Amino acid sequence: MMMLVCVTIGMICSYVMVYSNNVMYPAIIHGVVNVIGEIPVFISVSGKNGLLGPNPTVLISMSGLILCAIIMLIKLPTAKMVRA
Repeated sequence: MMMLVCVTIGMICSYVMVYSNNVMYPAIIHGVVNVIGEIPVFISVSGKNGLLGPNPTVLISMSGLILCAIIMLIKLPTAKMVRA
């Protein structure tokens, strides 16, 4: 699951970097994803299965991120860099 999360977030961060021509925005996105990924672990005290549990890095919660990453991967070759 961690490899799937890393590939998905990597595609999203790559698209943002190419589109914005700046590495700070993907760095901020990476930090936000790290914080959001750990919040349910602190809140949840149940010992349920982590594959379908409350963490956003699970199959059910990842479906939206995977769809977003696929769309951005398709659009990546045509993304125009913003010139400052």
